[in-house]
Amino acid sequence: MNIEITRNPNPATPPVGDYGFGRIFTPHMFLMDYKDGQWQSPRIEPYGPFAMDPAAKVLHYGQEIFEGMKAYRNAADDTVHMFRPDKNIARFNISCERMCMPPVDEDMFAQALDLLIDVDRDWVPESPNALYIRPTMISTQVGLGVKASTEYVFYIIIGPAGSYFAGGINPLRLRVEEKYVRSAAGGTGFAKTGGNYSASLLPIQQAQAAGYDNIIWLDAKEMKYVEEMGAMNICFVYDDQVITAPPNLDHFAHGIGAGWLAHQTGRHGFAILIHIVQQCSCSINRVAFFIAGDCQDHRAIRGCFAHKINSGSSKGRDT
Repeated sequence: MNIEITRNPNPATPPVGDYGFGRIFTPHMFLMDYKDGQWQSPRIEPYGPFAMDPAAKVLHYGQEIFEGMKAYRNAADDTVHMFRPDKNIARFNISCERMCMPPVDEDMFAQALDLLIDVDRDWVPESPNALYIRPTMISTQVGLGVKASTEYVFYIIIGPAGSYFAGGINPLRLRVEEKYVRSAAGGTGFAKTGGNYSASLLPIQQAQAAGYDNIIWLDAKEMKYVEEMGAMNICFVYDDQVITAPPNLDHFAHGIGAGWLAHQTGRHGFAILIHIVQQCSCSINRVAFFIAGDCQDHRAIRGCFAHKINSGSSKGRDT
């Protein structure tokens, strides 16, 4: 399928200053519809709201997924690159399967990313900021019956972003959450679907009211094993070892950045241990930890570019 392009006749100028996170969007977005058992009408058009019926299933049963990705500008030659987009595309389709939604063809997904970013490449900020990319799929069939939708919209919005945390990249104060859990084995924790995140809002809000930046999630069964930090993977550095949770657990999403960091630390002489970490299992004076997620500032991996956005070479047609 060819991607139709409708240019914004009055595009805004890229802003300068503090971008914050998830507040500013570029003049264009990508959309594609799923009807009659197939994806159709892939297009790039001016960014803006779209109409939805009040009885659309996404508004009642939360059949929705998303991904979080970033593109970076290389100051050395002014090229633009995404970080491991193939991994995000694969994870998106894993979420599709769990949420009973149709997968997106990987080549079409990649083409849409390339073309949209190229159309708005002037909006990719300089490091340490980045262009945040939010692919999303929502169920749009009208009806209140509790069953999977037969119609969907897949769309991608992008925008310049700074640090995910309001205070920038500084050490975080975290509270171990001992009452609420984010997900459990057999649930939807490994899928990037909105319900997993809305369930975390109350305990995070309570922790922040008590003076903490975020929380550390424990396992749902025994409430004693460390699994995540907020919506991010957490890794512990103990002597010459980097320890993180096993990738075979099915109740939280495993980070694209965390996998790369584990690989890099292994190259630099650290032993990578992937196992369950129990609270207070080692002396706190000998432990450091770091987080890895799709949204926060990846300053630690700045300069590692995996996929270049070519200028004007992606397949698309202006209309």
